[in-house]
Amino acid sequence: MKRLRPLALAALLAACASGNEIVLLPNPDGSPSAVVVSNAGGTAVLDRPNAALAVARQSSAPEPVTLSEAEIQRRWADAIAYQPPRPVTLILYFVLDTTELTPASKAMLPQVLDLIRQRPAPEVAIIGHTDRSGDRRYNEELGLRRAEAVRRQIEAIGVPPDLITVTSQGAGNPLVVPSRPYEPRNRRVEITVR
Repeated sequence: MKRLRPLALAALLAACASGNEIVLLPNPDGSPSAVVVSNAGGTAVLDRPNAALAVARQSSAPEPVTLSEAEIQRRWADAIAYQPPRPVTLILYFVLDTTELTPASKAMLPQVLDLIRQRPAPEVAIIGHTDRSGDRRYNEELGLRRAEAVRRQIEAIGVPPDLITVTSQGAGNPLVVPSRPYEPRNRRVEITVR
């Protein structure tokens, strides 16, 4: 199963005299994405960086155009400037069948605090994962114990508990597919700071 990533683009909406304007900004990593826009007259797909269209209250299909970087900045500089920082995900790994972080992963914990300090209204999601060495129920419980262990550790370094959510996916979302049952890269916690 392909992992879904958060949309790595911004579709900015701005009111204008003829309706709404929408522009598809490029992803920082260059990955493709698209926005589908419909009105009473039909549907248009914005699937190129800097593609834009005006959605009017009319019976004809919207017509996409490509705007220059300068035109996008002229029209939407304020909205672009106020975008929140992009979510960042850190992956921490565990010793087999434990909630003990590997030494390299333990050393990464202060980065979480640094990422939180960079955001005006931070959220921290911790998702526990396991390899396939146990049964389904055991793996879900171990993934949750791992996520809870990391939650306690980041709270201990100063992250407020009300910013944190904790879940487990057990062995259900392996990083390495197909994986052998004891794949160390699947024994992990993913911490996403938004």
